[in-house]
This record gives sequence, C-alpha cells and structure tokens, in this order.
Amino acid sequence: ASLDHDATQVQRLARTLSADELARADRFRFERDRRRYIVGHGLLRVILGHYLDHKPGQVRFRTGRQGKPFLAKDLGDPNLQFNMAHSHELALYALARDHAVGIDVEYVRELPDLEQIADNFFSMAENAALHTLVGEQKIEGFYNCWTRKEAYIKALGEGLHHPLDQFDVSLDPRGEPRLLSIA
Repeated sequence: ASLDHDATQVQRLARTLSADELARADRFRFERDRRRYIVGHGLLRVILGHYLDHKPGQVRFRTGRQGKPFLAKDLGDPNLQFNMAHSHELALYALARDHAVGIDVEYVRELPDLEQIADNFFSMAENAALHTLVGEQKIEGFYNCWTRKEAYIKALGEGLHHPLDQFDVSLDPRGEPRLLSIA
C-alpha cells in the first residue's frame, strides 16, 4: 500500500488509531514520518477490521514479550496472525490463519557501508555468498538477505533480539528465496 495520502485521508485514518498510537505518532520529529506512521497503522486497522468484521477503531492489539503486536483475544478470530513492514512511502501487510507470519520491505538505495553492515549482521556463509556478487547484484543480494532475515525473525516474534548471524537465508538474485539453515 502507498503511504502517500492526502491530508483528509490521513485525518480519517488517524481517527481509527488508539491513544497510544496517536501518542507515538506525535513523537515523530518530521511530519512526513508522522503521516507515514498514521497511514500505515490506520490501513492495518482497516484491513484487520475487514477480516474481523469490526470497525477499524475497534481493533485492539496486545504485544508479545519482544514487542510483536497481536490481536486482542476477544475480537473473534484468535487464529488470525498479521505482520506489517514499511519503508519510504510503501507499506506491506501479511495475514495468515493458524501460522505465524513475518514480512519486510526495504527502500533499495546504495549503501556505502554495505559490506560493513553485512560483516556485522550476516552469517559467514551469507557474507561469502555476498562477496561473490558484483555491482547491482551485490546491492540486490544484500537487500534480499536483509529482508529475508528480518521477515524470519518477525515471524518468530523476536525482532532484532534474535541474532541475525545464527541462521542462513539465500541472497543470490538469480535464486529462490529460502531459509537455508538454523544454528
């Protein structure tokens, strides 16, 4: 979903948010980031409300021990799982029944410290695979690895508390996305 909405739509979506969400939105320094947060979370409420047959403002969340949100149990579908990710002007939403789900999306841009980030967070096997790529493939491989790793740990509900170098994902732009191994 696009996070680029006009002021009227942003105000409409803001009315669906909880007091906690509105307080968090107000903490953003830049209006652009505040707007993206409101739209992203408002659209999540619209989507979940549709599946739960509730108005968006009636959707309530709880959080797991590492902060992953889940639906309040009294909303009618305790098996509905969801995850959202956002980057730049784009939000991505995933829903599933009876299965944990995790997703990630990243705005692709050149990173001057790409290899240093990979050295700090990727496994040895992933770093070796990344070093075989050149040019645009290296950038694409980096983002493939990062988004797959983040999606996996978000599905686990652990976020960045889970060590990223303790499991391997595929990253080659010519290959299939896969979870390769778990330490």
